[in-house]
Amino acid sequence: CDAIVGVGPTQGPGDSRLQGEKTLLMNFAVDRFSVCLERGGLTKPGWFEWQGQRGTKGDSAFVSAPVVGKHHWVVKQTAVKARTPDGALEDTGLCTDGCGAIVDSGTSMILVPSKHIKVLAKYIQIKTDCSNLKQLPTLHLTLGGHTTAIPPRAYVLRVKKSDGSFRCRSGISTLEKQSQVGPVWVLGLPFMREYVTVFDRTERQVRFAVAAQDCSILPFKDASTTPAPTTNTSLVLHHAQEQEDDEAPEVDERLNLYPSWARAGGVNIEL
Repeated sequence: CDAIVGVGPTQGPGDSRLQGEKTLLMNFAVDRFSVCLERGGLTKPGWFEWQGQRGTKGDSAFVSAPVVGKHHWVVKQTAVKARTPDGALEDTGLCTDGCGAIVDSGTSMILVPSKHIKVLAKYIQIKTDCSNLKQLPTLHLTLGGHTTAIPPRAYVLRVKKSDGSFRCRSGISTLEKQSQVGPVWVLGLPFMREYVTVFDRTERQVRFAVAAQDCSILPFKDASTTPAPTTNTSLVLHHAQEQEDDEAPEVDERLNLYPSWARAGGVNIEL
Protein backbone atom coordinates (compact mmCIF):
# COMPACT_ATOMS: atom_id res chain seq x y z
CA CYS A 1 0.00 0.00 0.00
CA ASP A 2 1.08 3.60 -0.54
CA ALA A 3 2.01 4.25 3.10
CA ILE A 4 4.16 1.10 3.31
CA VAL A 5 6.36 1.90 0.31
CA GLY A 6 6.73 5.50 1.40
CA VAL A 7 4.35 7.42 -0.86
CA GLY A 8 1.63 7.93 1.71
CA PRO A 9 0.87 11.48 2.91
CA THR A 10 2.76 10.80 6.17
CA GLN A 11 4.55 7.94 7.90
CA GLY A 12 3.00 4.50 8.02
CA PRO A 13 0.36 3.87 10.69
CA GLY A 14 1.18 2.32 14.03
CA ASP A 15 4.92 1.84 13.49
CA SER A 16 7.02 3.61 16.13
CA ARG A 17 10.16 2.95 14.09
CA LEU A 18 8.94 5.47 11.53
CA GLN A 19 8.29 8.30 13.99
CA GLY A 20 10.35 11.28 12.89
CA GLU A 21 11.61 9.47 9.79
CA LYS A 22 11.19 11.05 6.39
CA THR A 23 9.03 9.30 3.82
CA LEU A 24 10.20 8.46 0.30
CA LEU A 25 8.36 11.52 -0.98
CA MET A 26 10.12 13.74 1.55
CA ASN A 27 13.57 12.31 0.82
CA PHE A 28 13.18 12.93 -2.90
CA ALA A 29 11.50 16.33 -2.39
CA VAL A 30 8.40 15.14 -4.23
CA ASP A 31 5.29 17.18 -3.50
CA ARG A 32 2.94 15.24 -5.75
CA PHE A 33 2.73 12.22 -8.03
CA SER A 34 0.12 10.76 -10.36
CA VAL A 35 -0.99 7.24 -11.22
CA CYS A 36 -2.94 5.89 -14.19
CA LEU A 37 -3.27 2.46 -15.82
CA GLU A 38 -3.93 2.13 -19.53
CA ARG A 39 -6.89 -0.02 -20.49
CA GLY A 40 -6.73 -2.84 -23.01
CA GLY A 41 -5.11 -5.88 -21.41
CA LEU A 42 -2.11 -7.21 -19.55
CA THR A 43 0.40 -5.82 -22.04
CA LYS A 44 -0.69 -2.22 -21.54
CA PRO A 45 1.52 -0.06 -19.32
CA GLY A 46 0.72 1.94 -16.26
CA TRP A 47 2.07 5.41 -15.50
CA PHE A 48 3.57 6.60 -12.23
CA GLU A 49 4.69 10.19 -12.66
CA TRP A 50 6.73 12.14 -10.11
CA GLN A 51 6.30 15.90 -9.86
CA GLY A 52 4.62 16.06 -13.27
CA GLN A 53 2.80 18.99 -14.80
CA ARG A 54 -0.57 17.29 -14.99
CA GLY A 55 -2.95 17.92 -12.14
CA THR A 56 -1.17 20.85 -10.55
CA LYS A 57 -3.26 23.08 -8.34
CA GLY A 58 -5.77 24.98 -10.46
CA ASP A 59 -5.68 22.58 -13.43
CA SER A 60 -9.24 22.88 -14.79
CA ALA A 61 -9.31 19.28 -16.04
CA PHE A 62 -9.18 17.99 -12.47
CA VAL A 63 -11.39 18.11 -9.41
CA SER A 64 -9.91 18.04 -5.92
CA ALA A 65 -10.91 16.13 -2.81
CA PRO A 66 -9.34 16.95 0.56
CA VAL A 67 -7.38 14.20 2.29
CA VAL A 68 -9.07 13.40 5.61
CA GLY A 69 -6.70 10.65 6.78
CA LYS A 70 -3.47 10.89 8.73
CA HIS A 71 -1.66 7.89 7.27
CA HIS A 72 -3.42 7.11 3.99
CA TRP A 73 -4.75 8.97 0.98
CA VAL A 74 -8.32 8.97 2.31
CA VAL A 75 -11.16 11.08 0.95
CA LYS A 76 -14.70 11.37 2.27
CA GLN A 77 -17.24 9.27 0.35
CA THR A 78 -20.85 10.32 0.89
CA ALA A 79 -22.96 8.52 -1.71
CA VAL A 80 -23.08 5.39 -3.86
CA LYS A 81 -25.60 5.30 -6.69
CA ALA A 82 -26.22 2.90 -9.57
CA ARG A 83 -26.95 4.12 -13.10
CA THR A 84 -28.73 1.36 -15.03
CA PRO A 85 -28.40 1.04 -18.83
CA ASP A 86 -31.90 2.54 -19.26
CA GLY A 87 -30.69 5.72 -17.58
CA ALA A 88 -32.34 5.30 -14.18
CA LEU A 89 -30.23 6.44 -11.25
CA GLU A 90 -30.89 4.57 -8.02
CA ASP A 91 -29.48 5.52 -4.63
CA THR A 92 -28.13 2.42 -2.90
CA GLY A 93 -28.25 4.13 0.50
CA LEU A 94 -24.59 3.31 1.13
CA CYS A 95 -22.22 5.83 2.76
CA THR A 96 -24.94 8.39 3.40
CA ASP A 97 -23.41 8.92 6.84
CA GLY A 98 -19.94 8.93 5.33
CA CYS A 99 -17.31 6.36 4.41
CA GLY A 100 -13.55 6.63 4.26
CA ALA A 101 -12.37 5.90 0.71
CA ILE A 102 -8.66 5.08 0.48
CA VAL A 103 -7.31 5.74 -3.01
CA ASP A 104 -4.55 3.13 -3.17
CA SER A 105 -2.27 2.12 -6.04
CA GLY A 106 -1.19 -0.93 -4.01
CA THR A 107 -4.57 -2.70 -4.18
CA SER A 108 -5.69 -4.57 -7.29
CA MET A 109 -9.43 -4.50 -6.54
CA ILE A 110 -12.14 -2.32 -5.04
CA LEU A 111 -12.66 -3.29 -1.40
CA VAL A 112 -15.87 -2.61 0.53
CA PRO A 113 -17.54 -3.89 3.71
CA SER A 114 -19.44 -7.19 3.37
CA LYS A 115 -22.74 -5.47 4.21
CA HIS A 116 -22.14 -3.13 1.29
CA ILE A 117 -21.32 -6.07 -0.98
CA LYS A 118 -24.75 -7.51 -0.25
CA VAL A 119 -26.42 -4.25 -1.25
CA LEU A 120 -24.36 -3.93 -4.44
CA ALA A 121 -25.22 -7.53 -5.35
CA LYS A 122 -28.81 -6.40 -5.92
CA TYR A 123 -27.55 -4.29 -8.81
CA ILE A 124 -24.49 -6.21 -9.99
CA GLN A 125 -25.04 -9.77 -11.21
CA ILE A 126 -22.18 -10.76 -13.50
CA LYS A 127 -22.49 -13.68 -15.89
CA THR A 128 -19.34 -15.77 -15.93
CA ASP A 129 -19.32 -15.85 -19.74
CA CYS A 130 -19.04 -12.04 -19.76
CA SER A 131 -22.17 -11.74 -21.91
CA ASN A 132 -24.03 -9.14 -19.86
CA LEU A 133 -21.35 -6.49 -19.42
CA LYS A 134 -23.41 -3.84 -21.19
CA GLN A 135 -26.44 -4.58 -19.01
CA LEU A 136 -24.61 -3.86 -15.77
CA PRO A 137 -24.91 -0.50 -13.99
CA THR A 138 -22.34 2.24 -13.69
CA LEU A 139 -21.55 3.05 -10.07
CA HIS A 140 -21.52 6.70 -9.09
CA LEU A 141 -19.33 7.47 -6.09
CA THR A 142 -19.39 10.90 -4.48
CA LEU A 143 -15.83 11.64 -3.37
CA GLY A 144 -15.06 14.91 -1.64
CA GLY A 145 -18.28 16.35 -3.04
CA HIS A 146 -17.61 15.29 -6.65
CA THR A 147 -19.35 12.49 -8.53
CA THR A 148 -17.10 9.92 -10.19
CA ALA A 149 -18.27 7.11 -12.46
CA ILE A 150 -17.10 3.50 -12.21
CA PRO A 151 -18.42 1.67 -15.30
CA PRO A 152 -18.71 -2.13 -15.57
CA ARG A 153 -15.44 -2.34 -17.49
CA ALA A 154 -13.73 -1.12 -14.30
CA TYR A 155 -15.29 -3.41 -11.70
CA VAL A 156 -15.62 -6.56 -13.85
CA LEU A 157 -12.48 -8.66 -14.37
CA ARG A 158 -11.87 -11.09 -17.22
CA VAL A 159 -9.75 -14.06 -16.15
CA LYS A 160 -8.18 -16.13 -18.91
CA LYS A 161 -8.72 -19.88 -18.62
CA SER A 162 -6.36 -22.65 -19.76
CA ASP A 163 -8.37 -23.24 -22.96
CA GLY A 164 -7.96 -19.62 -23.98
CA SER A 165 -11.49 -18.57 -23.12
CA PHE A 166 -12.41 -16.10 -20.41
CA ARG A 167 -14.60 -16.08 -17.36
CA CYS A 168 -15.79 -12.88 -15.77
CA ARG A 169 -15.98 -12.14 -12.07
CA SER A 170 -16.38 -9.15 -9.84
CA GLY A 171 -13.45 -6.88 -9.11
CA ILE A 172 -15.15 -5.84 -5.87
CA SER A 173 -14.17 -7.75 -2.74
CA THR A 174 -14.67 -7.45 1.01
CA LEU A 175 -12.82 -5.50 3.68
CA GLU A 176 -14.05 -5.30 7.25
CA LYS A 177 -12.58 -2.09 8.65
CA GLN A 178 -14.16 0.80 10.53
CA SER A 179 -12.36 4.15 10.74
CA GLN A 180 -12.69 7.59 12.28
CA VAL A 181 -14.49 8.71 9.10
CA GLY A 182 -16.77 5.70 8.72
CA PRO A 183 -16.70 2.27 7.04
CA VAL A 184 -13.62 1.82 4.86
CA TRP A 185 -13.61 1.45 1.08
CA VAL A 186 -10.42 1.02 -0.94
CA LEU A 187 -10.41 2.32 -4.51
CA GLY A 188 -7.58 0.36 -6.05
CA LEU A 189 -6.29 -0.16 -9.58
CA PRO A 190 -9.76 -0.45 -11.21
CA PHE A 191 -10.37 3.18 -10.24
CA MET A 192 -7.02 4.22 -11.71
CA ARG A 193 -7.96 2.73 -15.07
CA GLU A 194 -10.74 5.31 -15.24
CA TYR A 195 -9.07 8.35 -13.68
CA VAL A 196 -5.72 10.03 -13.82
CA THR A 197 -5.20 10.38 -10.07
CA VAL A 198 -2.88 12.96 -8.57
CA PHE A 199 -1.72 12.76 -4.95
CA ASP A 200 -0.62 16.13 -3.57
CA ARG A 201 1.27 15.95 -0.27
CA THR A 202 1.67 19.69 0.22
CA GLU A 203 -1.96 20.61 -0.40
CA ARG A 204 -3.20 17.34 1.16
CA GLN A 205 -5.50 16.69 -1.76
CA VAL A 206 -6.27 13.90 -4.20
CA ARG A 207 -7.19 15.13 -7.70
CA PHE A 208 -9.10 13.26 -10.39
CA ALA A 209 -9.42 13.69 -14.15
CA VAL A 210 -11.11 11.32 -16.58
CA ALA A 211 -8.56 9.08 -18.32
CA ALA A 212 -8.72 8.05 -21.95
CA GLN A 213 -7.71 4.51 -22.86
CA ASP A 214 -4.05 5.57 -23.14
CA CYS A 215 -4.16 7.65 -19.91
CA SER A 216 -4.31 10.96 -21.71
CA ILE A 217 -6.80 13.37 -20.19
CA LEU A 218 -10.11 13.61 -22.02
CA PRO A 219 -11.20 17.09 -23.05
CA PHE A 220 -14.50 18.45 -21.86
CA LYS A 221 -17.48 17.32 -23.89
CA ASP A 222 -18.51 20.92 -24.45
CA ALA A 223 -16.36 23.53 -22.76
CA SER A 224 -18.91 26.29 -23.44
CA THR A 225 -21.80 24.49 -21.75
CA THR A 226 -20.04 22.20 -19.27
CA PRO A 227 -18.47 24.16 -16.41
CA ALA A 228 -14.97 23.31 -15.30
CA PRO A 229 -15.24 20.74 -12.49
CA THR A 230 -13.95 22.90 -9.68
CA THR A 231 -16.98 22.73 -7.38
CA ASN A 232 -19.68 20.08 -6.99
CA THR A 233 -19.47 19.22 -10.67
CA SER A 234 -20.01 15.73 -12.04
CA LEU A 235 -17.26 13.97 -13.94
CA VAL A 236 -19.83 11.51 -15.24
CA LEU A 237 -20.50 13.65 -18.33
CA HIS A 238 -16.99 13.09 -19.57
CA HIS A 239 -17.39 9.32 -19.76
CA ALA A 240 -19.93 9.75 -22.57
CA GLN A 241 -17.05 10.98 -24.74
CA GLU A 242 -15.35 7.62 -24.87
CA GLN A 243 -17.25 4.47 -25.79
CA GLU A 244 -14.70 2.57 -27.86
CA ASP A 245 -13.26 0.52 -25.02
CA ASP A 246 -16.12 -0.94 -22.99
CA GLU A 247 -14.53 -4.36 -22.47
CA ALA A 248 -13.54 -5.56 -19.02
CA PRO A 249 -9.77 -5.83 -18.55
CA GLU A 250 -7.92 -9.12 -18.76
CA VAL A 251 -6.23 -9.85 -15.45
CA ASP A 252 -3.79 -12.37 -14.03
CA GLU A 253 -5.22 -13.70 -10.76
CA ARG A 254 -1.73 -14.55 -9.57
CA LEU A 255 -0.97 -10.84 -9.35
CA ASN A 256 -3.55 -10.06 -6.70
CA LEU A 257 -2.47 -7.06 -4.59
CA TYR A 258 -4.02 -6.68 -1.16
CA PRO A 259 -2.88 -4.09 1.40
CA SER A 260 -0.93 -5.62 4.26
CA TRP A 261 -2.62 -3.43 6.88
CA ALA A 262 -5.98 -4.86 5.79
CA ARG A 263 -4.87 -8.35 6.82
CA ALA A 264 -4.17 -7.26 10.38
CA GLY A 265 -6.57 -8.38 13.07
CA GLY A 266 -9.25 -6.12 14.47
CA VAL A 267 -11.95 -4.08 12.82
CA ASN A 268 -11.02 -0.56 13.91
CA ILE A 269 -8.27 1.33 12.13
CA GLU A 270 -6.98 4.88 12.14
CA LEU A 271 -6.63 6.02 8.56
